[in-house]
Amino acid sequence: MPILTTDLVPIGQCQSSDVECPSDTLVPLSLNQLKAGEVIQRMRGDANSLLCNIQGLLQYHTLSAVDGGHVLPSTILGNPKLLDVQRLSRGISENMGELVALSHREARETMRDLGQARVLRHPYRHDYRVADHHHRHRAACRHPATPGGDPVQLACHACNTRRTPKWRAGPAGPCTLCNVCGLLHAMRLRKQGRSRSKMASASSSFVL
Repeated sequence: MPILTTDLVPIGQCQSSDVECPSDTLVPLSLNQLKAGEVIQRMRGDANSLLCNIQGLLQYHTLSAVDGGHVLPSTILGNPKLLDVQRLSRGISENMGELVALSHREARETMRDLGQARVLRHPYRHDYRVADHHHRHRAACRHPATPGGDPVQLACHACNTRRTPKWRAGPAGPCTLCNVCGLLHAMRLRKQGRSRSKMASASSSFVL
């Protein structure tokens, strides 16, 4: 079900890249599209930091060459910026893998929605593989326990992602949902609260 991006990302860009929307325009996005936006923002930050570190290495190389006329192997190999470059490169690679996984998930969910539409048109041709897919997906998203008492890395209980700008509370407790899933959970709770209050007010007015 498409959701509105009011609480998740800044509004102002239409589907057309060269047209700016007014600030009150709401653009419906799927959950996978929202999470892909977060991944791209992380990659953008890592890429900017990576570029700064590489430029620092080049500057360090140039200054050393100017001062002594020769560049010793330890000049670059002993620079601590190399570790930052390695860490940022690994982070960008992991984010790319997550982005590809989100793309595949979006394609699978699109095919699933098409299959459900066919089931509505032909109810006697229902394929039970859709239900089996849901069961396997829920099993894969469970947080695995680590033997030996090692520290457990946080993972979202809804989508199983391990990187997010902010961990949020969910049905299982604090810091169990990623930023997007936590906001969606809070939106559902607010909607349920409004529905219950409307039902309570309607029943009280009926009694009067």
